[in-house]
Amino acid sequence: MQRRMSEFVLNLFCFYYKVNRVKEGTGVVISISENDGSNVIRIEGNHAGVSKAQTVCIIFLTSIKY
Repeated sequence: MQRRMSEFVLNLFCFYYKVNRVKEGTGVVISISENDGSNVIRIEGNHAGVSKAQTVCIIFLTSIKY
């Protein structure tokens, strides 16, 4: 169990790093919050930037192994 937790924390750290790079590259604002026990990722900005940031986030999140 401890090993899986460490891998998850590392993956989460990588996700935040990726989010910061996406924000810089697309000019969007990305906020991550927890509402009612579930994490919410909000992406705001121009349509092209939001679309690109959404695609990158989805690809990264689906590649994380739990």
